[in-house]
Amino acid sequence: MVAPAGCGKTELIVRAVEATPSGRALVLTHTHAGVRALRERLARRGVRRDCARVDTIAGWCLRMAAAYPARSGLVTPEPTRGEWNAVYDGAAALLEIRAIRRVVQASYSSVFIDEYQDCNDRQHRVILALAALLPCRILGDPLQGIFAFAGRTLSWQRDIAPEFPLLFDLDEPWRWKGHNEPLGRWLLGARDVLASGDALDFTDAPVRWVQHSEDAQRKEAMRAMRLTGSTVAIRKWPNDSHAFARSVGGLYASMEEMDCSALLAVAEDLDRLRGSARAKRVLDFAMECLTKVSTSLAPIDAVLSKGELPMPARYRSNAAVAAALVRVAETADFEAVRVAMDAIEATPGAKPFRRELWDELGRAINEYGRGEHPNLRAAAWAARNRARFGGRRLDQRLVSRTLLIKGLEFDNALVLNANEFENPRFPGEGAKNFYVAMTRAATELVVLSEDSRVRFSKPTL
Repeated sequence: MVAPAGCGKTELIVRAVEATPSGRALVLTHTHAGVRALRERLARRGVRRDCARVDTIAGWCLRMAAAYPARSGLVTPEPTRGEWNAVYDGAAALLEIRAIRRVVQASYSSVFIDEYQDCNDRQHRVILALAALLPCRILGDPLQGIFAFAGRTLSWQRDIAPEFPLLFDLDEPWRWKGHNEPLGRWLLGARDVLASGDALDFTDAPVRWVQHSEDAQRKEAMRAMRLTGSTVAIRKWPNDSHAFARSVGGLYASMEEMDCSALLAVAEDLDRLRGSARAKRVLDFAMECLTKVSTSLAPIDAVLSKGELPMPARYRSNAAVAAALVRVAETADFEAVRVAMDAIEATPGAKPFRRELWDELGRAINEYGRGEHPNLRAAAWAARNRARFGGRRLDQRLVSRTLLIKGLEFDNALVLNANEFENPRFPGEGAKNFYVAMTRAATELVVLSEDSRVRFSKPTL
């Protein structure tokens, strides 16, 4: 089924699972945000948890490969980046083994795949193997395929449609009913305009259009704080997202990628470093996550940068921070890191704008304290993996990217710079990213761009 954003594909999956007479459905999607949305919708419908297994395609394949490591050839239970290719290949190979095929058929009665346009060729091979075993329904929207940069270049027409005959299209904008129905109808039309490569005109649209400037970005973010419900401000690049969250004083929290390489990097450094370098790393991490710290604690940072330790008595208002960082330098105990983090956060004016990253290091220290991991990096991976499968709590006001919020709904959305989505390296991807960004809002959509007419290269569908 082809389903434009907000037209009810999540609800359709939930109702199909609910109507399944017996057995357990396997429901797979791509993002952890999507997993969370599906689980919450199933719970609201009163569907028992044992009626459906909801997971990411990556997570399900990893569980399969880890259950039969010798047969799957699994190299590491904690894959990153290119290592996932071996996980998908291993899962596909397992599904060729008769005994494992029987296990899968005994475990599930049907398969539903959401956001199919985001599959790569290896994931596609896994799903085709599943479809040979069980009734399989796929749902997606080729205009929301935003992972071409990661090598996900399946063509809906060439690769997907021949394997899964079209049942029907969904074309009712359910997301906007009772919120902003004119916006929902306009977005359906905007989808056709973007798909054709024509210019999208905001002159008479049920959208708040604002000419782009950095000052306008901040003003619109401040204005949106008065709106009811959840709000997401959308940028294209991670560094721009973090910088914007900092620029508005942490009033919006910057969302982290689920792999959270920044968390693993700081954990690995804290495992390895000693002395003033270890204290400096903690302070650097705080500067990455908190407002005001880079200025208010600059004198302490200058001392640590020389490889020396600060003398707490010299820093009247920040003596507690200096003392805590000295303790970090003098001991390998991670509890000292936590104490230093608390002291730094208590600095006047300090506010986390990367709250998720900041808090996750604290959770990793807790995880390490359980005594089940050889080092902090392993504990950080375990803590993040728990969020991967259990979901994460989202702030009411976020700064994020289309890659991280795809599949999520917000009351309000601010597209802070529509023009930045166009990417000469991947022609047509700008239209897809912009469409995903616009369709996150159920009530109010704000678009900032250079002109009230926005055009992107024609996307390949």
